[in-house]
Formats: sequence, structure tokens, C-alpha cells
Amino acid sequence: MLSLQNTLPVFSEELEAEVIIKVIVSADGVLQNESPSFKYTSPVAEDKEGNEVTMKFSGLEELLGSRTKQNADSTFTISIDLGLVNAETSGDYTLSVQLGDEFDTEGPTLSMVIKITYEELEPKVEESEITNAEDSEVDIPAS
Repeated sequence: MLSLQNTLPVFSEELEAEVIIKVIVSADGVLQNESPSFKYTSPVAEDKEGNEVTMKFSGLEELLGSRTKQNADSTFTISIDLGLVNAETSGDYTLSVQLGDEFDTEGPTLSMVIKITYEELEPKVEESEITNAEDSEVDIPAS
């Protein structure tokens, strides 16, 4: 009797173990990062038998402005709107990705940690304000 064993898909390269995202905002709340969003695309997931790859995601549901989706080329993309990150939502998130195929959707789960730091810059003091403070005279009453 011929028995065919299904082999689950694997990523062509290891996932990043940890991704660090630093969000910087000015004192008036304006995002200072070069890009208003963060994007990560995974390596390709390959299935030896050529079966359609499936992916299930968990761990970023609580992060406002984040989206994780499987792409047609068997990669996945994480997108995060950095403008929606604040001091309360910064922190460590663990994204779990479960690979499967059309015959076995319950494959192994892989994880990656996404660390989001949030920094609010101090207000800038204009040079003219410093000069004016130094130049101002204060009357001290005689005692």
C-alpha cells in the first residue's frame, strides 16, 4: 500500500528573531521618523510538494494601526502606522505565524518579537528666548 506523507512548508530563511522599531515624536506630537509607517516582509515560505501555503497570525491584534497579511508569493507583510503608536502602546509584542498547507493547516508555529520604543523629544528653546532672558533687567527693590 502506497502512503504519501505531507511535508509542511518552511521559510526559505529564518525569520528575524527580533525587530526593533523606534518611534520619535516632537514635543507637540509630530512624528519625527523618516517614514510614517514600518513595513517588514518575510522570506518566502516553500512547500516541497508545491501545495498552497497557508499562514495564521496572532499577537498584534492589540496594536492599533498594525496589519499582518499573507501575500500571493507566500511571504507575509507586517505594516504598522507609526503615527498611531504612543507611550501606552509601545512595548514588546510577539507575532506568532503558523504555517500550513491545503492538506494540513495546523503546522508548527514560529515567533518573532517586535519591540516598539517611544520617545518624545523635549521642546526646543529658541535662541532668541535665551538671549532675551539674559538681556532682561530685573529691578530689585532696596531694603
